[in-house]
Amino acid sequence: MDIQEENPSNDAPHTDALAKPIAWQTAPIGRKVIEVKDALYRNAVLSGKFLVADSANAYGMNKDGHTTIEVECSWYGWKPMTRWIRMTIINQEIEIVNNGNEEVIKNIGK
Repeated sequence: MDIQEENPSNDAPHTDALAKPIAWQTAPIGRKVIEVKDALYRNAVLSGKFLVADSANAYGMNKDGHTTIEVECSWYGWKPMTRWIRMTIINQEIEIVNNGNEEVIKNIGK
């Protein structure tokens, strides 16, 4: 199922501190997977494995100096039009798993 089709009305809340991982998928072999602890996205605190977006700009820094990482994951079944979601890494605990074929979080919601 296409991610856009999972929530066609685009009625996802802007923020939700209680959101959590609700769907997983197997990462393709050879793709970069990260494991984070207490990362932030739209006020939700998230821990687990995520597929790093296949983008030249997947890694960045926000205005507060925290690392941000674009990951292939949806928010309540919704994906931004031009890219994937960008999580903020607060405590810098990032483990990179490069072997692929890992279970990664696909969707965040309730």
